Amino acid sequence: ERYIMSKLGSSKRTQKKAAKAREKEANEKAKTNKYRYEKAYVMAEQNLVGYADYFFKSKGYPVKVESNIYSSDSIPFTDNKVPAINFARIGTPGGIYIHERNDVIKYVSADKLLNTTKYVLDFSLQLINAVAFPVSDEIPTEITEKIDKYLFKKELEGAKNTTI
Repeated sequence: ERYIMSKLGSSKRTQKKAAKAREKEANEKAKTNKYRYEKAYVMAEQNLVGYADYFFKSKGYPVKVESNIYSSDSIPFTDNKVPAINFARIGTPGGIYIHERNDVIKYVSADKLLNTTKYVLDFSLQLINAVAFPVSDEIPTEITEKIDKYLFKKELEGAKNTTI
């Protein structure tokens, strides 16, 4: 029994050391590429995905753009046919504490937040100052289906029709 407990303790220490090493490595990588974790999730027509991707590349912002939903405050807008883009820093050190008790300012990097603010502002100004607004109000079926699934619409509709 003592041997088993010793092995379990050793395993936990090894896991903690490995986790610390991974965190240190992530922090070092983040220092070398200030936009490493920047993402743009487009919940709109495919043209906006291309437009955003072209914009960020042409300005030198290494933001990964994709057509997908992202759990955020814009889900209700897109659910009501208002196109949206969610900008996020995914996997960045300190970024794991979102909407929970450790979601405090001490984990937010001012430099990383400034980087995000710069490219979001630049992109926003490009859109609002466009001679013709380059985004239609069409929401692709695949995005609508993902939002419906995310919001449990089928299950809620089924529950409404259930009698007790």
